[in-house]
Amino acid sequence: MTETAPGRERLHLACDEDPGMVLWLESSAADQDILARVQLSVDAPDPEVAAEAIRTATSPRVAEQRRRRHEERVRDHEEHLRYLASPEHAARRQQTYEVLMSAFEAQRGAE
Repeated sequence: MTETAPGRERLHLACDEDPGMVLWLESSAADQDILARVQLSVDAPDPEVAAEAIRTATSPRVAEQRRRRHEERVRDHEEHLRYLASPEHAARRQQTYEVLMSAFEAQRGAE
């Protein structure tokens, strides 16, 4: 299920809806790998998966919660993409690279 973006999206929605799912996935090493794939994925939220989740909701309240969660994920994803394309991100990435290279060179020089 975590091999495809729609599968990761379904699991992401399930984890959002039921915090107990996260605790359950944290219970074993194999499940922790699944949880990491879901939490660290940078896939755009899938509108088809969200529409299916909303359509199959058990009540109007649950459908509304799923719709709001999907809208939040879309906003968060767009904000993340804007940040990745920003000069601020490029500067931080360059600064991190320089610090890592400096530490690497210092370690190499000490050997």
